[in-house]
Amino acid sequence: MTEEHDDMPELEPIAEPAQAAPAAAAAAPAPAKRPGLPGLPPPAFNPTADKEYYRFLFAGVIMFVGCMMPFGPEWGMNGYKTMSGAFFMLISIGMIWSWWGAIHSARFSGKNLRWVGLCFIPFVVELFNLISAFDEPAVRALIDAQALALEGAVAVPIAVDWSEVWAGMTDFNNPAATEKVGNFFRAFGTGKVFVFVGAFLAELFMLMAVFGGAKAAKQQKVAKAAERSTKGARGSGRRR
Repeated sequence: MTEEHDDMPELEPIAEPAQAAPAAAAAAPAPAKRPGLPGLPPPAFNPTADKEYYRFLFAGVIMFVGCMMPFGPEWGMNGYKTMSGAFFMLISIGMIWSWWGAIHSARFSGKNLRWVGLCFIPFVVELFNLISAFDEPAVRALIDAQALALEGAVAVPIAVDWSEVWAGMTDFNNPAATEKVGNFFRAFGTGKVFVFVGAFLAELFMLMAVFGGAKAAKQQKVAKAAERSTKGARGSGRRR
């Protein structure tokens, strides 16, 4: 019996490829990730960013929309097609770009304030345009045509002064007054109004931020003074 067992061939051990594969995969180094630049996500909401950042971004968006709108009675004459409108559009893009980044990083720098300072230029330009709005050629032509229109003649109704504009904007039950206001802004250029509003808000928010910061600094100073006086009173009480 012993000789029969000695003559039998030896069996080779069964290979285990299923266990060897994970070990080889674990030993292999992980592929290196391709380097890339992180992008800025949309500033929908950042709880660490101040609310002033969103205000300045909103002002820049209003100016940008105004530059895309007509600057006169011709519907095809968009604001950015004029020299002044193109310059205002660059300022609005700078406002959007800089404050977009400020919202993402929750901090601002002097570059952001420079764009806000540049908004003073379209604010002044469009303010003078609004002051002399009824002397604009397109507006004046409609006003003269309305004044010289004879019976039966076709004339475009238009507001002749700011009092009539404000009256038409507040009297929604008077279609004739509303039509005059609409024709006035159409002849003057709705885009210029939006640029003025955006630039005005930018400067207004800047003043609000300055006075708000001064008020907060004053409150902190008063609080520190009260804290020092409280500590001094406690120290004198202990010495007694």
